[in-house]
Amino acid sequence: MIQILDSTLREGEQTPGVYFSPKTKLVIAQFLDRIGIDIIEVANPALDSEIAAINQIANAGLKAKIGTHSLCKIDSVKKALDCDVDFLGIFFSVSL
Repeated sequence: MIQILDSTLREGEQTPGVYFSPKTKLVIAQFLDRIGIDIIEVANPALDSEIAAINQIANAGLKAKIGTHSLCKIDSVKKALDCDVDFLGIFFSVSL
């Protein structure tokens, strides 16, 4: 089975000058869900300013799985899981 993962809401905001409001994030997530995306990656919950938007999308009743990422640290993983996401990618940072 092939699944499609979209990272617009996570990677897209890493472009200089790009910012999606929480309302815009929800509209984008709803559109991605409507066109059949299987997994939608949302922002990183390490940024407290992103938690409300992540929760809003995770609880919007979409068919797509909602995913996020976390550093490989217990407190970061817990913060991500508290957002009620379906998918969690854990990464190990090698920078200081």
